[in-house]
Amino acid sequence: MKKILLLFIFFLSLINCEKDSSVNTKEKFFDPQKLPLLSLEDVVNFWDNDSLEYCSNYFEDYSGYQDGLNLRCDEKGISVVVFVSQAKAIEAMERLINTVAFIIQPGTPNEILKGKWWFGDGIPNAVFVNQWNTIVEVYCYHTDYEEVETLLMETAAEIARRIDSLSN
Repeated sequence: MKKILLLFIFFLSLINCEKDSSVNTKEKFFDPQKLPLLSLEDVVNFWDNDSLEYCSNYFEDYSGYQDGLNLRCDEKGISVVVFVSQAKAIEAMERLINTVAFIIQPGTPNEILKGKWWFGDGIPNAVFVNQWNTIVEVYCYHTDYEEVETLLMETAAEIARRIDSLSN
């Protein structure tokens, strides 16, 4: 009887541990009003004394879109798009993948990008990262994806870290 009681307590504690860990995985939210705080123009090792300009992005008509920021020069760009939820952000990215002629493939989590991300090996070469309720795009017009892959991934990871630090 004592063994059964101990087993019961052990299994009960396992269930409680699982419940506690799920509480800590609450989805964060990035407020679109904090977009200017990302300081996209101050990304180290990405811009080379380039003439930068802000422009619109192609996610504006997607369901759940809240706001976005797109900074670019002649050869490179960074875009951050904010949605009402992470689910809407991923849904918009999947819709983009299915509606553009550019081939975008899912990336595999690695040391630089641990979460959900995609890449496009083409013109331009691009990396897309989902961070909470945002999609970050970093792109570069370069002939060889492998030559700019690390730059794109590290820049996207830096922007994702900034988003995370400003999210609630």
